[in-house]
Amino acid sequence: MTELESVLDELAAGAPVRRSSWNDVVARARRARRRRFAVLAAAAVAVLTLAIPALGIGGRLTDVFSGSPVRTEELSPEQLHVLGAMAAGVTPRLPASAEESLARVQAADLRRIATREGTSYYVADREGGGLCVTINYPGTRHPFSGYSCSPDFPSPKMPVLDESVFGGPPTAPVIRRLEGFAADGVASVEVVTLAGTHADADVEDNVYLRTKDLPREIVCEINASAADGSVIYRFGLRPGRCPG
Repeated sequence: MTELESVLDELAAGAPVRRSSWNDVVARARRARRRRFAVLAAAAVAVLTLAIPALGIGGRLTDVFSGSPVRTEELSPEQLHVLGAMAAGVTPRLPASAEESLARVQAADLRRIATREGTSYYVADREGGGLCVTINYPGTRHPFSGYSCSPDFPSPKMPVLDESVFGGPPTAPVIRRLEGFAADGVASVEVVTLAGTHADADVEDNVYLRTKDLPREIVCEINASAADGSVIYRFGLRPGRCPG
């Protein structure tokens, strides 16, 4: 195991497993400027969620997020260990044999579901339900090493797994990249600022991305909408304070 991986392993100790984010561990270790909105929201205030009776994802959940399989031969032993642990719902700090990690990854069925602007989006099945997701950007030095996992995604309870990038302090985040994964039934995802500015991104192949013409004001919340424009899910830092 490399020095960086040893540091990451130590940072993972004590991390919550139920909704774990290895991406956050990687980001903190490398002192990146990325800000995950879900992390900020959890630290600042409870998430707002609306009922989603019209979201058509009930019996079709097993069919969503199909894509091109990634061969296990493309992953290093360290990557197999991290993905295998995350997909199994355990911390990567726990040791596992090469055979165990390989079996976990094979069961997780890592696959690419979309490509946008040279960026590739991947999902893997999480043991016990839910998905793990990862995004590989052009020129990424350590692909397939960072994952966000949730037992509730995708579901009416959690139809969006946001991976947006933010700048600024945690108390005043400004969006740099609107990006993430969405379940069937979500047509678009929108960011709203305290100044009342809106910017949305269409969902295609269960992925949304917008990098241009994003507002530079403090973000209030992110909304997910159905095809008819109705908001079916929302989460944010300042519930009830968004304009309108």
